[in-house]
Amino acid sequence: MLKAKTSGYKRKNFHCAAATDSGYVFSVGRKDTVKGLPAPHARMEHQLNQLRDDLAQLEKRCSALLPPANVTGALRQFKELTPLFETVDSFVAVANSQAQRLELEKVQPVIDQLTRLQTSLWQLRLTVTAPILERMAQDIRQMPLGSRFVLERWQNRLSDLRQQATVQQPGFPLPLLTHIEGLTSGLIANTPDLTAFD
Repeated sequence: MLKAKTSGYKRKNFHCAAATDSGYVFSVGRKDTVKGLPAPHARMEHQLNQLRDDLAQLEKRCSALLPPANVTGALRQFKELTPLFETVDSFVAVANSQAQRLELEKVQPVIDQLTRLQTSLWQLRLTVTAPILERMAQDIRQMPLGSRFVLERWQNRLSDLRQQATVQQPGFPLPLLTHIEGLTSGLIANTPDLTAFD
């Protein structure tokens, strides 16, 4: 079972490395050089390679996930995967910002690579999340109190995604996103919330 410990994320050299208590360590952050390339471009090439490695690690972990046996297991998987995907996504965002410091003719090729990485990241995330949400929806009455808050944060994340250029990229699973948005809205509408005490 993949379990993330967000407190294990540490700033390290050029970027940051994320560790989990299951031994899952993101590779971004190791300082390195690429012979023959100017320093900023070498660092960016290295960072792109590390992001590809991080995505490959996520793909491997997600492929090993078992279908959740019940609603509790589905919610646990959802909550454990969230910080892992968000960490890599934040790495991509930082790299996008740093790419603007490159020589003008090198900026767009790097941005294009980062866009493809982000598209692949979201494709993986949506593909893995769909069966988890579907399992929740099968027995929604068993959803724990307070689950609505978790789902509302996810809904906000999907709304942010809709505003990004990522959804217009070739290969982005737009029908799957629409399906997940519908599942999320249905779960929020029917999931018990915490009782407000006066």
